[in-house]
Amino acid sequence: MANIELPPRIENCLSGRQALFAVKVPRTHPLWSSLLVLLFAIFWNLFVVLIVASLDFPKDVISLSITNDITSDLLFSVVFAVIFAIIGVLLLLYAIKSLLEQGGYYIATPRELVFCSARRHHSIPWGQFTGEIRVSQKRGGDGDIELTLKSGSDLRHVGFVPDKIYLLDIPDVAEIAKVLRAQIQSA
Repeated sequence: MANIELPPRIENCLSGRQALFAVKVPRTHPLWSSLLVLLFAIFWNLFVVLIVASLDFPKDVISLSITNDITSDLLFSVVFAVIFAIIGVLLLLYAIKSLLEQGGYYIATPRELVFCSARRHHSIPWGQFTGEIRVSQKRGGDGDIELTLKSGSDLRHVGFVPDKIYLLDIPDVAEIAKVLRAQIQSA
């Protein structure tokens, strides 16, 4: 089973609790997910650029003062473009953040799954997991685990979308999955 030597700052996250296993993950989001958001953000921003380029802006300042119709149309176009540009920039920043974000340590204790990184620390009680565990194993026993939480977002057109936790590129994935299943079922 994957038990690794934890740095002292990560040991402090445990506060003396017993660790069933500890694994270090290189990233918190799957690469395909981050790349998909990045691709969508690029297309979104290209769409905004094309829309802004197709808008008919007055060529000189004098024509702005001729009628109120021109200024109200221009104001609507600018507000529309700015709102969509802000959304595009936020999507792009989120995609870049998820690509560059460092992983951390997942530590299983008898009562919860603890995540510790250089920037954050949080614990999820075993009762918050649905029991749905997706395991993908590669040669050599390494692999990925996707855990589904009971919490999530209720999207209007899609329905309920649960939150997920990804343990990526971990050793002994089958053994860790067994421990996770046992802890979730006993909660």
